[in-house]
Amino acid sequence: MIENEIQTLKCVKTQFALNVKFSKARDGEKQEMEHYFKQRDPAVLRRNNMTAVNSVFCRFINEVKGEIEAWSQRGSGWIVEDVLEAFINVAQYQPF
Repeated sequence: MIENEIQTLKCVKTQFALNVKFSKARDGEKQEMEHYFKQRDPAVLRRNNMTAVNSVFCRFINEVKGEIEAWSQRGSGWIVEDVLEAFINVAQYQPF
């Protein structure tokens, strides 16, 4: 999708996000929670640099994994149950 937008718009600013569902058992009951993970800084992507798309996406996924692992290591007990939504925001970018 991003590659198509880059071909059309030439230069885009993009940002990834995930809505993740967590669950844990507490006092014999299942508790659920949703958390929204958003890429910290939007990425600027240009034509003829398609390898950057994969790099930016992989970096985002690694950030999310790191946040989830750090949270779990603090003893939260929450586990990932499902990825509910994946978002890709794309806007045309025109540098000065």
